Amino acid sequence: MKRRAFIGLGAVSISAGLLHSVGAFSSLSAGRGVVVSAASDPKGILGINDEVYPVEFTNNTDNLSMTVTLESTAISFDVDDDGEFEEPVTFNIDEIKKVGLQGDDGTVSISVNLFDNGSVVGSIDLDRIFEVPGVAAIRQVTGSVTGAFGNGRYEFSLTNESDDVVTLDGFGVDWTDNSNAAWVGRDRGNDAILKAGGTQRIAERFRTNGDVVDVSNNQEITLDGTGVDFEMGRFSNNSGNGVAVNDVDLIVRGSDNPDITVTVELRAD
Repeated sequence: MKRRAFIGLGAVSISAGLLHSVGAFSSLSAGRGVVVSAASDPKGILGINDEVYPVEFTNNTDNLSMTVTLESTAISFDVDDDGEFEEPVTFNIDEIKKVGLQGDDGTVSISVNLFDNGSVVGSIDLDRIFEVPGVAAIRQVTGSVTGAFGNGRYEFSLTNESDDVVTLDGFGVDWTDNSNAAWVGRDRGNDAILKAGGTQRIAERFRTNGDVVDVSNNQEITLDGTGVDFEMGRFSNNSGNGVAVNDVDLIVRGSDNPDITVTVELRAD
């Protein structure tokens, strides 16, 4: 079960056993002559929030800098959402640091050093079990435009660059480079609104307003490391006339977590 965890510092070092017993406080003594203030969040010095993705690590002190090291045999980490997963990783936290996860659910060893004017004044060491959400893999879905036509028909390919299988069950369009493109509809002589791998996946036209549309029953699309070709019937204006579109922000949704969507940028060369 996902939860927020806040870790307080009662001395120079804190063990994992204190993770769930830390109470609220306004200040703590971290080392000889050093007072740690947690004015921004009185419940702890290090905040870990895995109710969101990427996971948020928060430095809740207002007078110390913080260095965090994450190590795991099951999980690799993407710091700052730059697409590079590594293990172990070390990073500094001024306020909030966002970290992506890849791999299997597992234990992460977390080591924290607290600094005051460059000198270490405290440390935290603990083990924490993290659940790796499916969105970690979805965020590594990339797209490329394979055909953009004057009548509004649009073709593209999606590739899953993660090591995990991704199943998509919803799509939407959040933006196009043609402000007149109000709908994704049916091309003349083509019954499909959205095809993938040559099979119809969405049969009803939908607006380009950011809403996510469910695929038809049993028409989910699996991305397992190879590219899948897609075709949109055509983009049209409010009068039903086809309009040319080159660039699209496509929204995709994974079947394992309906509350999380990811935007894939499709850009014609």
